[in-house]
Amino acid sequence: MKRNANPETVLPADLFFYTIPYGNPDMMLYKETMYEHFGHTLPNKRHSLRTQTTCLSYHDDLFTVTVQLPVDERRKLFIHVGRNALEVACECGMPGEHLCAHAYYSIMDLMHYKNTSLKDYYWAGLQSEIKGKHRFLDVQINSGNIKIKPKQVFGNLYKSGLGFEGADKLNLKTYPIKPKTDSNRNVLGFALLYFSGGSIAKLPILIPFTATTNKSGTDIAYYDYYLRSDRPYTYNGEMTTEQLMLCEFCYEMFRLTKKTGKQPYSNNPSEEWVKALPNLFKLWQRALPLLSQERFLKSCINYGTWNDKPRKFDMKDCRIYAKSFSIGFILKDRCDYFTLEKMIKVSETDSSEDLWKMPLFVFNWREGNYYLVDSLRDEEVLNWVYRFSNKMTIMRADLNDLHNRFIAELSSNYEVLYLPYKGKKPQAYNSFVAISDPENS
Repeated sequence: MKRNANPETVLPADLFFYTIPYGNPDMMLYKETMYEHFGHTLPNKRHSLRTQTTCLSYHDDLFTVTVQLPVDERRKLFIHVGRNALEVACECGMPGEHLCAHAYYSIMDLMHYKNTSLKDYYWAGLQSEIKGKHRFLDVQINSGNIKIKPKQVFGNLYKSGLGFEGADKLNLKTYPIKPKTDSNRNVLGFALLYFSGGSIAKLPILIPFTATTNKSGTDIAYYDYYLRSDRPYTYNGEMTTEQLMLCEFCYEMFRLTKKTGKQPYSNNPSEEWVKALPNLFKLWQRALPLLSQERFLKSCINYGTWNDKPRKFDMKDCRIYAKSFSIGFILKDRCDYFTLEKMIKVSETDSSEDLWKMPLFVFNWREGNYYLVDSLRDEEVLNWVYRFSNKMTIMRADLNDLHNRFIAELSSNYEVLYLPYKGKKPQAYNSFVAISDPENS
């Protein structure tokens, strides 16, 4: 598993690079793999040593580090993280073209002697620099580590041969659940309670409240209590069948979400959150038809702590809609790279810039409009997009790979448009769309 020819033009041609294949598609570098390559070269089977590894730089897709072993001079290593293998060169020249102790102990030190995924260090085709500064990447270096992530302005960068981060977990084949409809809509007072602060949120619930109206009966003068199943407060007025149904939905929502708390919902929420979400979505689908004619429907964003009595300052008029927006994507040509951006259309108007995301909803807080997602598939896709600043970036050389790996399936579920370089009118995207190179046009 050794070779002298360099597959990447960015690697120095005068050094021998030892190749360590991962042996798996997930770019996992296992300790056992390192043992195998090191064990053939030295009789000493020790797999840890007092090693001082210092990270120096990342340029031209090459990591440069120095390593100091006990009773040895400091050496410089050059490490290239490829899609299928790790390649490493050492100043010692690797006598006999075997993996040297400098490289072995330094890599194990960087792995913290644990099985390690190298996906966070794979940035093929994205390492271009302008005046010595990385164009697409935010590279942070300290003595023992290098952290690399896309610059926020580029969102989720497309990695050649790997795709978008998190895209492998999306289930684009999930079909939307058809909501149960009911034409009878009569309720008293209900509030949409939620908390959304960046990537941290609580699951939104509906809860009934009692209140006293003003003299004209057009608005609420003051609020009495939330009607919770775990509190003794009751409503003394006559309750319709629809109101009773909504209260049951509300009590069930409260029960489902009581233990979920605040979560970073767009990335690895808790098991309780994941279990509660599908049932909560079904309850919202059943509740919305009954809410469409509600006179006193409110929203409350101050959902950090529970109070029995709603605060008037926190309660805002709102409207909650189902099946009222559509999701699409637009591939924009930026000359030497592309961006893939979301489109959310409300009444055929692109409202992407005006809408925020919270669990199960997109919403315009200023206008008081809340839109329930059509399906859990849409919920998953939107959470993934918002997690990466609503934008994905792709190098021009990866366009065919992008189509085969991602857009082909994406376009079977969502509208995808293409905007040519310096163009003003998007056109329908398909695999045969003529995408020219601006530098040669």
